[in-house]
Amino acid sequence: MAGKYGKERVMRFFGIPVLVVSLAAVVATADEPFPLTAAEREGAAVVPVPTVSQGSDLMGAGALMLEKREADRPFWETTAFVSSGRWRSEWRESTPESVTLTMLAYGTPQDIRTGWTRFDGNPLVCATDDPHATARSLLLPPGGVDNGANDPALERGTGPYRDQWMLFYCLGPWAYYGIGFSVADSLEPLKAGVNPFRLVEGSHPYVDPKHRDTPFAKACSPNDWLFVDGRWIIPVEGLRRNAEFEFVNMIWTATGDMTLTKHEAIETNGHDPGICTDGTRFYLFNEDDHSIACCSADDPTGPWKDEGVVLDVGGHTGDADVLFFNNRWHMVFDDGPHRRYLIGYAWTTPEEFPRGWRLENKVFGPEDPWEQPTEAGNKFGTGDGDLAVDGDTLYMVYERPIGIAWKELEVYRDEAVTAVMTVEYDRDGDGRAEASQTVELWPGKDLAYRLNPPPEGRCRFTFALTTEDPSVSPLIKDLVMGEDTR
Repeated sequence: MAGKYGKERVMRFFGIPVLVVSLAAVVATADEPFPLTAAEREGAAVVPVPTVSQGSDLMGAGALMLEKREADRPFWETTAFVSSGRWRSEWRESTPESVTLTMLAYGTPQDIRTGWTRFDGNPLVCATDDPHATARSLLLPPGGVDNGANDPALERGTGPYRDQWMLFYCLGPWAYYGIGFSVADSLEPLKAGVNPFRLVEGSHPYVDPKHRDTPFAKACSPNDWLFVDGRWIIPVEGLRRNAEFEFVNMIWTATGDMTLTKHEAIETNGHDPGICTDGTRFYLFNEDDHSIACCSADDPTGPWKDEGVVLDVGGHTGDADVLFFNNRWHMVFDDGPHRRYLIGYAWTTPEEFPRGWRLENKVFGPEDPWEQPTEAGNKFGTGDGDLAVDGDTLYMVYERPIGIAWKELEVYRDEAVTAVMTVEYDRDGDGRAEASQTVELWPGKDLAYRLNPPPEGRCRFTFALTTEDPSVSPLIKDLVMGEDTR
C-alpha cells in the first residue's frame, strides 16, 4: 500500500518487520551540515564540500564517507579510499521515531556520452530577434541577433544572489554588446519544462560595451567564472592592442556583490581560457592549436608558470571548462572544425592533475534543429560547454546562443559499496546501550527508516562503511531525524 510517506518497502531489525519508505515526493533534502557530532571514528569522517568543486559536488554541505588512504593530504588531492571505516556519534538526548538519508556510491565511473536530456524550451537564453527563440526562451532586450548570448558559465550565486544560480555570458561576438548574466532560484524547474532564468537589475548589461576594453587589449570577452576566497576570478580573452590577432589572457576580479576590477594582462598568450583551482594553485587552460595548454599560479593575478600542453585533442579545440566532482577532475572543450563544433570530454585523477587526461572525442553534438551548423540552424554547432552539479544532476550549458542539457549521475549503483547503521539506546543514562537496532543501507535517495525506540532515554548512531573499489566510497548525506518520542 502507499501511506502518507510515499512508496513503501519492508525490512527487518533483528527479525522484526520495519517499514521503509521513499520520501522523494514529500521530503526536501536541505543543504545543511551533517547533524550529528562524532564521538569516535576510524577510517571514516564527515567531509565538507571541497572548495575546488566550486560548490558543485555530491556532498551537500557535509557528508559521511570513508577517508582517503593518504589522510594527511586534502580530500581532493588523492583518489584511493581506505577499504573500511567506522563512525560513531555522541549520545543524542532524544530518540527519533524515524530517520531519512541519502546514500550514494561516490566516485562511480560515469558514461558522459549518454543520458543527456535537452531542455525542450531551448535556446535557454537568446536575442529577442533570434529566429529559433521559443516561448520559453529568456529573450534579451532588443539589439539584433548579434546581441545574442555566448561564452556561457553556470555558477552558484554569491552576495545578493546567494543560494541561487547565475548564468554569465558575453553579448554578441567578442562581447561587442557587453557582458551580462541572468539568475535562477533553482535549476529543477528545467526538468518540468520551465525556464527559471530571469534578468535582474544591473544584469543586462553587467558590463557596458564601452567599458569592455582595457589599456592592454581590445575586444575583451570573459570565458569562465570562478568564485573563491570571497571574490570572482574571471579569465578574459582579448586581442593585444599592438599586434594583429595576438591573443592575451587577462584576469578580472569581482566582489561577491559584483563590483568589478580589471587587472593587467598576464604575460602569456592565451585563447579561450578556462580556470579552476585545486585549493593550492590556480590553473588556466588555453587553446593551443589542436591541444589544450595549461599555466598555473599561486595567485590568480600572477605571476603564471607555463605548464605546457596537457591534452592533445587531435583537432581544433578550445573553450575548456574544468570542474572537480565525484572524485575526479572533468574537462569539456570544443571538439571539431571551426563553426562545426561538437563537445569533447576528458577526465583525470587528483594525483595526476593537471595532467593525465583520458580523452573521449565528440561526446555531445548538434541534435535539435537550432543547433545545426547550417544556414537554417545556428551556423555554429554546439561548443563552449560549461559544467555544474546540483544534487545528483550534471548540467551543461553550451552555445550558440545558449542551450542547456542535463544527465542524472550514475551514483546509486551498489556493486562496490556497503554500509550498516546501528542505533543504540541508553534507557537509564549510564552510558551503556541496553538495546540496539541495526540496518543494512543501500544506495538510494531520500530513504526513510521507521525506528522503534523506547519511550525514554537517549540514542547514538554508528555507521560502518566498506568498499571493494578504492576509488569509490559510500557517501551518506541529508541525514534528517524524524519526530522524537517525547
